[in-house]
Amino acid sequence: SLSLLRGFDSFDYLLLPEDSYCRLLARKTAVVGYIYTLHVFIIMAQVSSSWNVGQVVNVKPRTWAGINRPGGAGKITKVEMQDDQVKLTVKYILGGSDKDLDPCLVEVPEELGTRERK
Repeated sequence: SLSLLRGFDSFDYLLLPEDSYCRLLARKTAVVGYIYTLHVFIIMAQVSSSWNVGQVVNVKPRTWAGINRPGGAGKITKVEMQDDQVKLTVKYILGGSDKDLDPCLVEVPEELGTRERK
């Protein structure tokens, strides 16, 4: 089932499937009178069992109407609990930072194997 929360960032509704790490973010926008359009954003998370300060991560881009956060590679500088939810602070390698990130926006990069020299 879905639980409904109001007032999540700039969105009107946050739909959370229970026991899942998939987030459905929906925003309604008034068009004319009582007609609304519904914008739905689906964000899937690669779940890490634990988040550690100094851990290298990739932050997913958040670039939709009204939001221009490109994301990218960075290091976790702070891990904290807010209202029984984990929130991360990430400092990007190319500069800048993001605070209070939901773990569903952060993923651990895949480690590739080493190559043999010829």
